[in-house]
Amino acid sequence: MRLYIYQIDIVVPMVQLEVFIVQYNKSHDIQTGLKAGLDPDGKDRVTSGILFPTGDVNLNAKSVKNLIDIFNGFGIFNLGKVTEQFYASLQYLENNSIVKLESTPKIATLSGHEATFNHRRKPVIILNRNNIFNSGLNPTITQSGTWKPTEANLSVTIKPFVSKDEQITLKLRVEKNSFLGRAGENAPPGKATQSFDSEIRVKNNEMTLLGGLDELTRENSGTGVPFLSRIPVLKWFFSGRSKRNRNQNYIF
Repeated sequence: MRLYIYQIDIVVPMVQLEVFIVQYNKSHDIQTGLKAGLDPDGKDRVTSGILFPTGDVNLNAKSVKNLIDIFNGFGIFNLGKVTEQFYASLQYLENNSIVKLESTPKIATLSGHEATFNHRRKPVIILNRNNIFNSGLNPTITQSGTWKPTEANLSVTIKPFVSKDEQITLKLRVEKNSFLGRAGENAPPGKATQSFDSEIRVKNNEMTLLGGLDELTRENSGTGVPFLSRIPVLKWFFSGRSKRNRNQNYIF
């Protein structure tokens, strides 16, 4: 009986797993636009802004008049005058970025037991609610808000099984959540989920590439004057345009 107990009383091996998570982000953004109009409040605007390396300039009526006088001085164009409430805003911006992040979490667990790694993002949003109190002919409307957290996680779950020849069978699950755009100003953001499951066998001290999650986003939007906003050169002066290309890769 003693020999039999020695044979079946085997220590469950400890497994240490080293997970490499590589996140690669590449983005290219362009924003241009020219806005002009009349200030409804009649306030005196101040000429201010940034010219270099990015452009975000606000011109009041006096600055616009000086600019018009420069073109009128050539004797070819006569652009007229503007009122005191007139203003113009010019914006031009180009942004390029490449970000590479590497995370190396180490997880230790017993053979046949599950180990989980979580990376959480938990912003807080506010949910507004309108309350109407009927008090005769003059109802009273009050607004109240409730703060509510929301989550977007990156989780890795691994369950190893160790055999006698130092072969390790791994059951893996990777899940990534990311936020989408909001339907309204105070609406909660949408959420997209990407995941994959796999079962592989590796040797002790062996490294293997599991896979990756690839996300490509392209956006091209603009508003402007009809017809003039589609002419190749003039469209940059009669429209506001925004282009965005973003490529995100997760490799495990």
